[in-house]
Amino acid sequence: MKISRSTGYALVAVGFVAEASKEKPVMAAKISKEYNIPLEYLLKILQQLVRVNILRSKRGPRGGFSLARDTKDITILQIIEAVEGPMMTHANLTELTGNAGFSVKMEKACNEATDKLRAIYSSAILSDMLAG
Repeated sequence: MKISRSTGYALVAVGFVAEASKEKPVMAAKISKEYNIPLEYLLKILQQLVRVNILRSKRGPRGGFSLARDTKDITILQIIEAVEGPMMTHANLTELTGNAGFSVKMEKACNEATDKLRAIYSSAILSDMLAG
């Protein structure tokens, strides 16, 4: 599996917000400047994270982004799926080949790999990723 640039930015942004927003919300411009992420691109990613209740946004001079949930309740899988959509295999090899023997086995291997990857990402909790 390849982690897209958008997903990488989402992971970085959530980590930054988790560490920096203890006192007050974090402005998107601060994240953008800190990691050299184009602001408009970052704002779209942050809105995706707001829609799935990972981040919360507040408008105004004291606004910005903060976590919507405790760090113990946010997984890496949730962040990835907020940007990429559900993680699943789209091979459909058996359908493509009319259930040819090799394709059944290949599709099974792909599905097992996806299941293992989902398990790893869902057990990776944001609180465990933060320093101290």
